[in-house]
Amino acid sequence: MGTRYEVIADALRSRFIDVCERFMIVRTGLMEFDSQVFPPLPESLKTSTFRKLEKPDVWLDCEFNGLDAFATLAGEKGISATESPQPNSNDFLRELRAAARKPDERVRLLLTRYRHPLNIAANSEALICEHLLERLMVADRAQAERQSIAVLYEPDLLLKLNLIAIKSSLCDDLRYIDALNYIYELSPPDWLPKSEYAWLFGTFLIFYARALEVCSCQIEKCA
Repeated sequence: MGTRYEVIADALRSRFIDVCERFMIVRTGLMEFDSQVFPPLPESLKTSTFRKLEKPDVWLDCEFNGLDAFATLAGEKGISATESPQPNSNDFLRELRAAARKPDERVRLLLTRYRHPLNIAANSEALICEHLLERLMVADRAQAERQSIAVLYEPDLLLKLNLIAIKSSLCDDLRYIDALNYIYELSPPDWLPKSEYAWLFGTFLIFYARALEVCSCQIEKCA
């Protein structure tokens, strides 16, 4: 393996270990905060615990509403899915852009469209993923650098992070893992969200760790 690839692969593996360790701290913090509010999360993270995720060939629907599918997908249970008519992506992107200064509306729009989270990786969602990536790395990044990650609207930030992490593990575009790395580095080691959506930080760490594993394998194959 070439030196450049070795360095990248080593960095990804090191970050994977760090994320797994941080997950344990976050999980404990969430349980101490109010274990009745949050869905159950795995007790620990390791490669063998990750469920295999696959990029959907059709638009998927599932029995869950709201955020339940994210918790289930991050855990050890699968999601029963059925094929569903695909909603228009251009109309959705216009609505999402129109809600740029309305984070509550953005959360509602994203939860409605990604009732099944794996749909974020569908080919039809390419421009939407680009928009989410841009928001994360321009608007969110600038505000976090200027003040702190704690000032960002938690539900919108955490939902975007979960979706981008899922996308990252199902594509070979390293911009997504780079964005996740950058935002992760902006979050202090002791940072723990406080809203009712706080557990989404735990599911994000699960999807992020999986994306790191997938990306490290891709880098090794490039050697």
